[in-house]
Amino acid sequence: MRGGKPESAGPVCALEEPPIIEMESFGPMRADEATPAPFLARGCTPPADLARGLMRSPKFLPCRFLYDDLGSQLYEQITCLPEYYVYSAEKELLSAQAGAIATHIPNDSVIVELGCGDSSKTAILLEALLRRLHGLVSGTGEGGCRARSAGPEGWRSNGSSNSGSSRGSSRGEAGWPPLRFVGVDVSAEALRQTARNLARLLPELPPEQVELVEGEYLQGIRRVRQRHPDAFLTVLWLGSSVGNFSPAEAVPFLTELRDAAGEHSQLLLGADRWKDAEVLRQAYDDSQGVSAAFILNGMHHALRTLGHPYAGDPSLFQYEPEVNPKLQQVEMWVRARRRVPDVLRGLHIEAGERVLVEVSRKFTTESVAAMAFAAGFCQGGAWSGPAYGLHLLQPPAVALERCWNDTDSLFACLADWEAQPIGLRRPFFFYLAHCAAFTKLKLLPNKRPSELDHLFSRGIDPLVQDPSRCHDHPATPQCWPNRAQVEAYVASVRREVLSFAGKTVAPGTSAAGSSAAGEAEAVERMRRLCMVCEHERQHQETLCYMAAQQRKADAAAIAAGRRPVLAVPGGGGAAAQAAAGATLPLYLQQCSYASASTRAAPLAFPASNTLRQSRPWEPGTPARQAETLPRRLAALQLGGSRAGHNGRDAGPADGGDDFVTVPGGEVSLGVPPASERGFLWDCEVGRQGPVQVEGLRVGAGPVTVAQFRRFVFEDQGYLRRELWDDQAWRHLAASGHSMPASWSLQVHSLSLPGPAAHAPAVPDGSDGSSPASPTADGSSAHGGQQLWVHMPEGSYRWEHVADCPVYVSLAEAQAYAKLHGARLLTEPEWQLAMDSKVAAAGALRQLDSGGWEWTATPFAPLPGYQPDPLYQEYSSDFFDGEHFTLRGASPATHPAVARRSFRNFYQQLYPFVFAKFRLARPCSSSACCEAAAG
Repeated sequence: MRGGKPESAGPVCALEEPPIIEMESFGPMRADEATPAPFLARGCTPPADLARGLMRSPKFLPCRFLYDDLGSQLYEQITCLPEYYVYSAEKELLSAQAGAIATHIPNDSVIVELGCGDSSKTAILLEALLRRLHGLVSGTGEGGCRARSAGPEGWRSNGSSNSGSSRGSSRGEAGWPPLRFVGVDVSAEALRQTARNLARLLPELPPEQVELVEGEYLQGIRRVRQRHPDAFLTVLWLGSSVGNFSPAEAVPFLTELRDAAGEHSQLLLGADRWKDAEVLRQAYDDSQGVSAAFILNGMHHALRTLGHPYAGDPSLFQYEPEVNPKLQQVEMWVRARRRVPDVLRGLHIEAGERVLVEVSRKFTTESVAAMAFAAGFCQGGAWSGPAYGLHLLQPPAVALERCWNDTDSLFACLADWEAQPIGLRRPFFFYLAHCAAFTKLKLLPNKRPSELDHLFSRGIDPLVQDPSRCHDHPATPQCWPNRAQVEAYVASVRREVLSFAGKTVAPGTSAAGSSAAGEAEAVERMRRLCMVCEHERQHQETLCYMAAQQRKADAAAIAAGRRPVLAVPGGGGAAAQAAAGATLPLYLQQCSYASASTRAAPLAFPASNTLRQSRPWEPGTPARQAETLPRRLAALQLGGSRAGHNGRDAGPADGGDDFVTVPGGEVSLGVPPASERGFLWDCEVGRQGPVQVEGLRVGAGPVTVAQFRRFVFEDQGYLRRELWDDQAWRHLAASGHSMPASWSLQVHSLSLPGPAAHAPAVPDGSDGSSPASPTADGSSAHGGQQLWVHMPEGSYRWEHVADCPVYVSLAEAQAYAKLHGARLLTEPEWQLAMDSKVAAAGALRQLDSGGWEWTATPFAPLPGYQPDPLYQEYSSDFFDGEHFTLRGASPATHPAVARRSFRNFYQQLYPFVFAKFRLARPCSSSACCEAAAG
């Protein structure tokens, strides 16, 4: 299993190794399956999988025959070859994303690796988990959390360890949450290497918390489940080993794997990306001939197993690798130079005949999603590099519970559920109930809706410039249900839908039934489950937009001596610490706003000493505190450069970053309706193109806080009529907005000793008053004001996020671009840039991350669009000329939703979305030609 077996190992040290649990690797073959080779000992039969492969046309070998002792040694050499990128690409991706992935693994999960080899890559993830678990006990460190259950039945994997075999370890008795690792491999030597490497790389992981199981994957997983019947299993299947299975084999195998692990589990799957054919050819046919020796040794291993006298003859076969673009796979064949008689009795390999020894399928995001969907998995997350991807796959019930857990964490920090920081949206509590109502209505369509189901069935998106105009939605009641009623309603719905989720079968397997009707029913159930999970994940992001505006409102409230609604991150007192319990779900802790550029942690506005503690969750309610922030967000691993502006704006004088020339070319938008895929929203499905897009010059990065600050204060951009279209200018005059919605000016001093000692905050126009006219350095004419940027995790001084993308409305972005003689990208141009070689080389930063990317393209259906019968109004209500398309993702986008095909949409004047932009200009034909030639 190329990429999934023994990995390159460094020096090893002696230790008392955990015992290897031996298992029979291969069952006996039925007498009618094959005739024994004449060379086998009397009464013996060949392995069943080998016999089946040799009897097929064309003949093929099970890939396990590649990994005898010599094969394992050769594979270790392959991982060190400069041409073989798979091992290094996966290791680099794990190194970059281990902290983020660790936040999706329950605290007491048993980590099981299939084909563990020496576990040198897995050690990276285990180290991140150990750091997080250390933070759980000490209250420090990244991603620290005090795990409590969430959801109507509790989140079983987030409490104290429920793996009986892990209790009583030395670390556990000392209060250290036990991390248990189980390695599964067919090679006993590889397992011993695993033990030695883990002892060397992770001395914090005691040997008694490491188990080793010798056997094939499914047998090993079944044994692990027997030993840990109640534990949550996180199964790692790395190395793109799934690529060794054909499409017809992969789905049944993944289904069997899910069944063997049980519903209380999840799978982290490594998948190599389809890429340039020459890169693939070199990776599997290296200049030193190691790959050839590896494949030929596998063929001879099979012959030795059969007792064939030709085994080991170096002149018997030649190696012939092929890249198959139609099937998107690399095929490793051997061709017989002469006849090989009686490999099974009466079955020969003729001279010139080829045997397929190994297949390495390559994947796209869509093909992985389709495979997971057919196997009955929901997407729990995805992390991608340019060459490789890691995908977290979850059974439906697990996906729902994890989703609810994250929603509850967002609500755990609210002292006032009735707060409504965005006037164009409902109060906070509405969205907890709305997610439950949507889930019930979609998963239980035959159940008669209740009054609460109808009341919370749909939110609102009125026109910014005229809120009286809005799509159809339930009328606003005179009196909303109270918090206790909302909590009881949500708990009741969650109990009902878990039963539905537990009855789901994999659409792509025999369990769905042999009839077309049975298959269609299984597909629809999975689509409904995936839809409700993605719907709630999207609302988690929009709740973050509301939380950012609440931070802004809380800053003014604290300055005026009033109690804030949101908990203060890293607050100073015991009450503040208790209130801050679960300000953000763990997945957001690795992707705060500052991570887009700086290493600075957000600075909290000091709370009043009389801050009342937020009411904790009552037992039995759905929204219980599950996982909490570390005491200081500074503990997060944040990438990028530290801002060092000292009050000076950065960036070129033309208002943007450096420009990169993107050559013209053909692009296509959307996912073809007939393609194999997992769950997608209807606006993603359809096909526009291929269309020819002209080359252009594109900002290397998005416009930053520092650059836009210059537009606000120095250029006085909000006061210049010529920069705004008529509708936007009328809206500015009516609202009084004078800066981005997440910015505010507050008192300069951070030491707020008491609420009565501070003057009211300078008005910014959000309450309808006239905005103060700020001076060029960011202070106000009222004197002594500090510019703050407010985000869900806290509030930042602008200097600390100066290099972060600025989040603005499309109208604000267009005004900025007009001042600098530029424009925004269209959606086809964004796709051109995204597909370009300059983007692949890293010259275009944050095209699909760091914030949604505004485009100048109105939101419209793609050719071939059909409204989704399960949710017809999702897109169609917003093909209105007022909404525009955004692409990419923001720091608040859950990794289960972030995908290249996703098309987001917001109104031109809506200022609260975490959306960035970059400048675009036409380029001369000569410049585009030079870029294309380069």
